[in-house]
Amino acid sequence: METAKPAARRFRQWAPTIRPEPALVARQARAATSAFKAFGDAEAARLFLNGVDETLGGRPLDIAGGSDEGLSRVIAAMAQVANPQAPVGG
Repeated sequence: METAKPAARRFRQWAPTIRPEPALVARQARAATSAFKAFGDAEAARLFLNGVDETLGGRPLDIAGGSDEGLSRVIAAMAQVANPQAPVGG
């Protein structure tokens, strides 16, 4: 009597993943670290970074990741939001 062969295991093919550029990740990490320091509260930092900021024209985390100039703008904006009494421009 012939026994049935066990079914062959089928493995999923690995799809190539798209990884963000290291510079983008570094800028976003710097923005997050700066936000935690500026706000002193993880939830407030998260809300600022992930919310849409009209003065910046978008989501601060995306803007910071886009360029060094964007990161500088986000850090300046978060300083103003975290400490509204501070003088603008320095």
